Amino acid sequence: MSAAAKDLPAPPVPACVDLRGLDFQPLHVNRLLKSDLFALSSGNEFKAAVALWAQSWDQVPASSLPDNDKTLAHLSGVQTVQAWRRLRPMALHGWQQCSDGRLYHPLIAKDALAAWARRDEWQQASKAKDDRQGRWRARCKALYDLLRARGVNAARGLGVSELVALAEAHIPGFDARKWHAATHAQATTSPTPPAPRASVFSVPHETKADNEAAAPDQQRPEPTPASTPAGGICRAMRVAGVQSVNPGDPRLLALIEQGATLAEFEGLATEAVQKQKGWAWILAVLVARRSEAAQIRLAPAAPATAQDPRAWTSNRQEVTVRGINLGVGPWDATAYALGRGESWDEYLQRVIMADERQKGAAA
Repeated sequence: MSAAAKDLPAPPVPACVDLRGLDFQPLHVNRLLKSDLFALSSGNEFKAAVALWAQSWDQVPASSLPDNDKTLAHLSGVQTVQAWRRLRPMALHGWQQCSDGRLYHPLIAKDALAAWARRDEWQQASKAKDDRQGRWRARCKALYDLLRARGVNAARGLGVSELVALAEAHIPGFDARKWHAATHAQATTSPTPPAPRASVFSVPHETKADNEAAAPDQQRPEPTPASTPAGGICRAMRVAGVQSVNPGDPRLLALIEQGATLAEFEGLATEAVQKQKGWAWILAVLVARRSEAAQIRLAPAAPATAQDPRAWTSNRQEVTVRGINLGVGPWDATAYALGRGESWDEYLQRVIMADERQKGAAA
């Protein structure tokens, strides 16, 4: 990493955050209408800015943009690079370059973290909806086939209740209640799962007698517990009540590589179970909290200049350091991203008021 990159802030969104396939993106209308961008931009500048917001949602990491004029011209819908460079200052209003070389908008980054925390929930809900529709279509097809076999040509596009009524009217002995019960049982019955394969993450308990009876002429290796950090973390998560964990999850492996400990995961597991959250929520919140802690730990304590006693309010790290020293504490970016905490502006005002109270008491 170059010296210039080291001076840039860390990305507010981890590299693994991928929201492709989640089409919904929040738009803070009231905030947008009161923004400098809306007040100062021309029509083409505003159009390019909104296009880049939308395009950033499908980038990886989500909420980021490449700092390349040719690519940005393409993403914003501007015809030429020369035309884009004239629009760039206002179209990228609010975006900031980070140490990974990409551009990030703080508000879109918060929305991306919140969406990432709920990604598994949305996917499960979508899958459940697809399953229900698949079962409904299968029941309609079965009724159409039954009616057709009896010489009844039903109109296209009928629902289950309409087809059942036709079957009752034209098929002697057809019992709607029994048919519903039979098709429901068939749809909800799943085949017997195959025997689990041996895995380094889950080894069945075997006694010495079992081994000798199974292979008297061959010595089996003794089963050993998972020795990888990822396997240990996933086992602890299951014990705590968190399901659907994955020791091969690249987000988990990246966190372990960055120094995340079992204790950090165990602390979040208890919170996740209480809030009925899942594996994706734990990973997203841990990334956000570690990023926030790193910023606080590395925050410079440069004093404000004498010419402007409020200069420190424009430096987030300085504001955070003052907030901690004044007893306000750090800003909870995770709580805000999940819709349960104060915004940065609200936190800043609390720190400013605490600073003024301290100065007044000292005087």
